[in-house]
Amino acid sequence: MIAFVEGRLVSAVADVAVINVSGVGFAVTIPMSTRAKLPEPGSDCRLLTRLLWREDGVHLYGFATQDEAGVFDLLLRVSGVGPKIALAVLSAASPRSVLEALALQDVDALRRFPGVGRKTAERMVLELKDRLAAEYLVPDRGLATFAGEAGGGAVGQALQALMSLGYSRAEAGAALDAVASGGQGGAAAEDLIRKALQYLASR
Repeated sequence: MIAFVEGRLVSAVADVAVINVSGVGFAVTIPMSTRAKLPEPGSDCRLLTRLLWREDGVHLYGFATQDEAGVFDLLLRVSGVGPKIALAVLSAASPRSVLEALALQDVDALRRFPGVGRKTAERMVLELKDRLAAEYLVPDRGLATFAGEAGGGAVGQALQALMSLGYSRAEAGAALDAVASGGQGGAAAEDLIRKALQYLASR
């Protein structure tokens, strides 16, 4: 497993970045979101990587952030979703937007991502529903079990999960207050998260 590559950026053309690591040129396939974060050729560069063995050979995929790499890993868990679709999704949307669509089980939002039709979107919701109930992106750490790390019961877990998606403590707290005041105070964490995301999306 190659966890990352670090060296001098030689070029970034289309969806491939070439990085010179001690005289060895690594060709790394990247989403457009990562390409936008790359420095100028000749500058030092570091990409988190995933090495995949496929029928047509060995492929190295790179990402500028742990969030991008985490969502890539998550999408590959869906049957029928390969690296091409996962990269297309990340090229069109932020990791937070992808996770929100999945958490809300919003098939229509998922269908707006390149390469994702209705059947694929429905599979994403079905196959990732249980995993999303227990796992969320935590900044700088990728996918981690929020239930085991957050305190304060279901509300505390929901607060931490919303903050890990990029919402401020004030935004997350206000959304959860609104949800709880609607009679959801005793709901499970995943239900609170879904209701809070729906509330935030409507603002």
